[in-house]
Formats: sequence, structure tokens, C-alpha cells
Amino acid sequence: MDAEKRVQAFTPEETLELAAALPSDVIRAEALRRGIELPIAAGVMAVDGTIQDTEQSVDTFLRVDKDVVETAPDTKESLREQFTSAYVGYLDVTKILNEGRKTEDQVEVADAETVANELEVWLTDERLAYVAAVQEADSSVRFTLVATANVVASADEVIELNRKCGDGQPGVGMFDVMLSDTFRKYKSEEVSGTNPANGNSVQFKLVPTKSDPEMYGTVAFQKAKLADVQADYPFLDDTSPLEDAAHNFTLAQDDKLVGPRGFEATYHRNIKVTPEPVGGQLKVPASDVFIGQPLVLVSKVGDDKPGRVSVG
Repeated sequence: MDAEKRVQAFTPEETLELAAALPSDVIRAEALRRGIELPIAAGVMAVDGTIQDTEQSVDTFLRVDKDVVETAPDTKESLREQFTSAYVGYLDVTKILNEGRKTEDQVEVADAETVANELEVWLTDERLAYVAAVQEADSSVRFTLVATANVVASADEVIELNRKCGDGQPGVGMFDVMLSDTFRKYKSEEVSGTNPANGNSVQFKLVPTKSDPEMYGTVAFQKAKLADVQADYPFLDDTSPLEDAAHNFTLAQDDKLVGPRGFEATYHRNIKVTPEPVGGQLKVPASDVFIGQPLVLVSKVGDDKPGRVSVG
């Protein structure tokens, strides 16, 4: 993939806002970590993030032969081993949601046994076979088990979740600059992407640790590609902003947000959310981790961006 396509994190206007919110030494340190140059515009240092290494495999993991790999016994065990971190991430999210809610709106917190039982039902042979086949095709791909509270959360609540997840990180002050009122335009049901009507306490996702090169494109392209693969694998799905926040809390337990792979593991554009006009252009939510700080952003629907498909 050429260099132009590797510059994917922020649009020019977003980078200027981002640079204005952080000290130049912090900007330089992050740029050095990502191995990118810093263009100068209007006297302000701007950073364009990279989502993929130049040596990233071009092998896709969207299309896999369902008959190639049978369910491997250790696949289920390796995912079960992630249960503790997924459950702790779920507890972190529900705790923060409840801190800002009235008593009558509190989220009922499910115990570990209840969530574990729901996981056993959800983790079907078809999902396990898909995960095994993906990893057979590309051994560098891993999946993170995410357990999201199966409730409807507002855009403000998702913003607060990301703010709290980044507490103590140097980028926390940039929220006021990056968000304004843009993210608050999106509907709570779409920001959440959950289904409380099914009666489950949690909603599970298996999120791949890197983007898929076949998903690189506009929102329309990505939605068409998702629909295409869902014809063979109906359980594949996009994650919502609420699920992305739960994903961040899960990764944060092992400091996976602050390492060199934090950005690559988390950059995501929420293609199922209805676009809203911002500055005369339609945009959808997007999320990213910058220097350990989760950010809630927006992305133009016509921009080519990386994408990933999760097991839902």
C-alpha cells in the first residue's frame, strides 16, 4: 500500500485542531513513535496518523474457506482465557454509566457467572471456525473479546467513557477541541448498537487487532463489503461507538493503548451509524487512541479510510 494511503488517522482540519490541543514536544514524540513526518501548516504542527505498517500482509481475512479449518479445541480455550479482561471491561463501563445516571436509570450489573453463561451460548462453532480460519490465513491477526453492557447509552455517555478511560494520559485535555457538539448529533440507539430487547446482559464482539486491507475505502464501499461477507458469515458485524469504548477499557488493562500498536488496534470508523451533516459534509463517528488517550472523532463518508470487521 502506497504512502498516501497510509496517512489515515485525521483529516487536515482535524490535525490542526489536534495539534493546537497538545504541546509540540508531545506531538513530536507521538509522530516519532509512528514513524511519520510532521507537515507544517499555518504555523501549526499537524500530525497525520498511520494505521498500517508498510510490511503489513496483503492477505485478506474477510474471505476464508469455511471448510478449510475445523473448530480447533485450543481456539475456544484461548478465547475463554480472555473472559476476565472482558468482564472487567464490562464492569468498568457499567460503573461509569451508573455514576452519571439517576437511580431509576441504573444499569443492572450482571455477575460473572451470568456473563460466562451468555458467552458459552454465544461462542458457537461457526464463530470459532471463522476465527480459526482467519488466523490460519494470517497468523498475525488476533481477536480481542469485548463484553459491552446491553443497554442504550447517549453520545454524552460515550464521550465520558472515553474521557475516563484516558484519565492520566497527556491527551485528555484535547476533548474540548476535538469534539465540540459534533458527536452529540448521533442517535443514542446507533451510538450504542445494542439490543436490550433480547434480554441478554451483555453484547459480545471479537475485534481483530488490525484493519483489513480489503475494507479500505469510503463508507459506501465499506458498507457494501460488509454486506457481501455477511452473506456467507451473517454473524460478522461492525462495532458501535459504545462497543469501541468497551474495547478500549478491555485493552487498557494490559496497557495495550499506550504501546506502539495502540493506534493500529483501535482506529475505527462506525459505518452503520447514520451520517450527519457537519460543515456541509456528511460524517460518521470514528475513534482512535492518541498517546494512550481514546478520542471520539468524526469522519467524512467520502474519505477512503481503513476498516475492520468484527465477529458479532
